[in-house]
Amino acid sequence: MENEKYIDINIVARAKGLKSNRSIRIEINKPCSKYIAREVSVNGGKSYEILYSTLEPEVQDIIDDEEMSCTSLVPIQNNFKSNFVSESARLTALARVDIVIALNNIRKKYKTKKEADSTFIELYNSGMLLPQVYKFIGGISIGTLHRWVKSYEDYGNYNCLLPQYKYSKQVEYNTVLNSEMKQIFLKYLLHPNKFNIGTNFSVFKICKRKSKQMFKKF
Repeated sequence: MENEKYIDINIVARAKGLKSNRSIRIEINKPCSKYIAREVSVNGGKSYEILYSTLEPEVQDIIDDEEMSCTSLVPIQNNFKSNFVSESARLTALARVDIVIALNNIRKKYKTKKEADSTFIELYNSGMLLPQVYKFIGGISIGTLHRWVKSYEDYGNYNCLLPQYKYSKQVEYNTVLNSEMKQIFLKYLLHPNKFNIGTNFSVFKICKRKSKQMFKKF
């Protein structure tokens, strides 16, 4: 965890649109805080930094956008050629490409991009679609997804999806479905005569309480 990116609490507060970091400090000091944070010394006092990967996806988006705007004066292609790319960053970029390609494949099955994108983000963040990528990248927001798609469409290679800094997901999605059950569920969800997504996830919740045999009958 020492090599992962931590974000200053004041930057997080600004990304959340807060006037102060008080509410975030309160959250950090809860016994079961949703954030992973560390205490740091600043100007003779103390402050906090929060692990990037534990922040909400929408907050990550805002921080990423700020990071990109700070480096936007340098041509993006030149950055890729001159900067050393670690194996971790390369694998992250390739995993993001897998996400973009999977989204484009799902878009072919739906009448509108909006419906396809909504379905994709639900499936991906559940850990059922691209499970290995999900374990490596973690959850994403629709804004992040659209930004990756645009970058990949603009530049056409994995370099445009290299991370600004290194991070990894800390908590794996815990599901009761095995691989076979996931495939059956995805088959129904992606079928041309599919149920709507609300119906599918209602069925999914019911199936979680049933045995594997009952799921097969469905």
